[in-house]
Amino acid sequence: MKEVGLPKELKFHCLRHSFATHVLQKGADIYGVSKIMGHSTPVVTAEFYDHSTALNYRGVTDLLG
Repeated sequence: MKEVGLPKELKFHCLRHSFATHVLQKGADIYGVSKIMGHSTPVVTAEFYDHSTALNYRGVTDLLG
């Protein structure tokens, strides 16, 4: 991150969270994002992003009941 000139206040976790949020908002599959993020199940992924508009993607209502 330093090499590309990103602010030192920005942490890798911020980039990880932003990536997941953006791909979910663009319609990515919850199962695929769960695998990429290394979460144990898609339900875990859904719980991490339940505060964002990312939950408009296909499949989350089936997971959360």
